[in-house]
Amino acid sequence: MARTAANTILENDHADSKNRKKTPRPSFFRIQPQPSTLFIGIGFACFLSWVNLLFCFEGLLRDTIAYGGGVIRDPFFIGATLSAAGLLLFRALPQKRNGMAGAIVGAICSTLAVIVGGFIQADDVTLRFVSFFLGAATGYAIAALTLAWGRIILASDMREVLVPVCLAFCLQWIPFIFLEMIGVTVKVLFALGFPLLSCYCLIKYSDDVSDSDGLPWHHDDGKKPKDNSSSSIVRRLGTASFCFAFVIQCVWTSHIGIVTEPLDVSLFWIVFLFVFIATSAVMAVILMLLSRVQSYRIEFFYRVSFILSVVGSSMLVLSSRFALFPYTAIYVAYALITPTIWMLSWGVAFTKKVSVKQVVGIVFGLQYLAQLLGFLVIKSLQASFQSDEASFILDVLSLAAVLIIVVAYTLIFPERTLLSLSPLLFNLSHETIEQRCTAIAKKYNLTAREKEILVFLARGRDVRFIEEQLFISKNTVNTHRKNLYKKLDIHSQQELLSLIESNID
Repeated sequence: MARTAANTILENDHADSKNRKKTPRPSFFRIQPQPSTLFIGIGFACFLSWVNLLFCFEGLLRDTIAYGGGVIRDPFFIGATLSAAGLLLFRALPQKRNGMAGAIVGAICSTLAVIVGGFIQADDVTLRFVSFFLGAATGYAIAALTLAWGRIILASDMREVLVPVCLAFCLQWIPFIFLEMIGVTVKVLFALGFPLLSCYCLIKYSDDVSDSDGLPWHHDDGKKPKDNSSSSIVRRLGTASFCFAFVIQCVWTSHIGIVTEPLDVSLFWIVFLFVFIATSAVMAVILMLLSRVQSYRIEFFYRVSFILSVVGSSMLVLSSRFALFPYTAIYVAYALITPTIWMLSWGVAFTKKVSVKQVVGIVFGLQYLAQLLGFLVIKSLQASFQSDEASFILDVLSLAAVLIIVVAYTLIFPERTLLSLSPLLFNLSHETIEQRCTAIAKKYNLTAREKEILVFLARGRDVRFIEEQLFISKNTVNTHRKNLYKKLDIHSQQELLSLIESNID
């Protein structure tokens, strides 16, 4: 009789297993074929492309008098980054409805700069001053649109917008491929049309989003919990963003100002074609991995960006002999670190309940400031070194760049910090997370103390935090955690998060 009962159980388990195999796995991404999805993809791509077309040496402001557009582009870049960084860091922008004004100001000023750069015949101090002030005004537009898009993206469920956002980060490079083949008229259309189109898409998409910061946790009384760790992680993310942006700008500018034989203009389109292909391939692989593991894994973006930043920086030593490959490598690194910073910012805003304005202000304000300082550092070196010292300076810069990135990745914002952002538990409040942990505790017969520790771990807390909150020793926390992992048959906090996330829907 016992044998028959056992066989019956096995047969039922086998039948259940077959049924589970036949059941299609639900899609991780919630892509809906609606106009709003199109708006965020096109609008965000226009904004990103517009900023890079103004900031990149090969962009709209590259004049024929100086390689890289030194007469118009350089003072414009200084004014724009200084203005944007100041407005974001000091949070001097209006709380709402600044996107439209910014788009109009940016469209007018950047268009004037493109026109001036397209027809100048000689260097002139007055032109440099004019370009600087046009850049400063455009900096207001860049800051305003950065904050406006931040409110949209950081307020969204990433499973709904991650695909169009990643698509935008790829599409932004397409105009660069054809930039050397078009005249001033089309460049003017780019400078005028991209910010206005971006703002139009922004307004159309934002109709579906709350007029507040719009985050999922704004359904309550609007009070955000006071948590020193939240402010700390924002500052650390901002510092890491600063380090990556500073290094990439230094390496980028070194290719223009210090390399004795910079890349030929006729090869620019090849660089950006490869950047587009490489960025699209990396994004596609990451999205497929996210869909496969059914989880929003921020570390995929962060890890790839770190590796490519190290590769691009280390290849600077080869730039005097093989300019194409090192220059392309640092561009690919830049093309991927920017989306990574956006993803990390979303994780901080969502899980730490920090206001969008604070996250965007600190993280992207420091990023723009880093671009400015990186540019100025290399320009000061360019003015002081001798031509026969170029090789030595490139070696030192390459080593310093790699060290800064490694420090940022391992000490300032290490990958283990991402665990605290992982309660990717997308639409779950802290209360819902606790309910899920209660169900798991009941299913696996966890003790009351183990359940408490499970909740803390599910929220990404570390041993030190749990020790302070529960007034128990570090060894006691580790013992409970070890027993907890044994009962759940897991080996890491990431596996614990995956266990919780696998039952969200």
